[in-house]
Amino acid sequence: MIIAMTSYAIHVHEDRNDLETLLAQKHRLKVAMSVQAITGAHPSNFNVVYQSVPLSPNMHLCWTGQYAINWISHIPADGTRLENFNGNWQPWRIGKSYSLHRTGYWDKASPTRGLRIHNTIEVSGNDYGSVHVVVGLQRSEPSGKTTWVPIFIDESELAKGGGRRYELDHRVKMWFGTEDSDSTKVSRAELASTSPSVTEALVMRSEVWTRYNTLRRKWETANP
Repeated sequence: MIIAMTSYAIHVHEDRNDLETLLAQKHRLKVAMSVQAITGAHPSNFNVVYQSVPLSPNMHLCWTGQYAINWISHIPADGTRLENFNGNWQPWRIGKSYSLHRTGYWDKASPTRGLRIHNTIEVSGNDYGSVHVVVGLQRSEPSGKTTWVPIFIDESELAKGGGRRYELDHRVKMWFGTEDSDSTKVSRAELASTSPSVTEALVMRSEVWTRYNTLRRKWETANP
């Protein structure tokens, strides 16, 4: 059975004056998910835009924790879309580990002893070659179709014969930026030069109400 975690929701309520300020700067609401590479040189938290939302008085982001893994041979430049994957999406299943076959397809593998199955994705082996692992989240489109959307790329190359673990800590970062595309690689310069970001930990609570105060340049709790 594919793991189906709690449903999550973030509600952003903005007043007219704040929206006028943000619209004048041609901003959109940007959202990124945290994935922690437990091994490797680069932690790479929040490095892919999950959603880029046009501004409105009430903005709602809803998802369920259904994850998958894929791989790509190269790292896209900052601000460019993460697409044209070299592998296929492999849904993450409870208690399972996966290895990359020499053909580039995913195989089930025996999980490492002591693996924390509820929040850790394990790639136990790689018989293909040097790759970059991608983690995706399932999203429902307005048409009713479900798709896998990338939320993380491991910037540390996974060499042939290697393995790696990825921890899902259910943290979400939000900020306002100018780029309008989902699934783009986050630029550190963008995070530094635009509005302050806010990180919400959705482990103990699955629903959050918030707003951004443009005068104080800070995120505040909003009323449901």
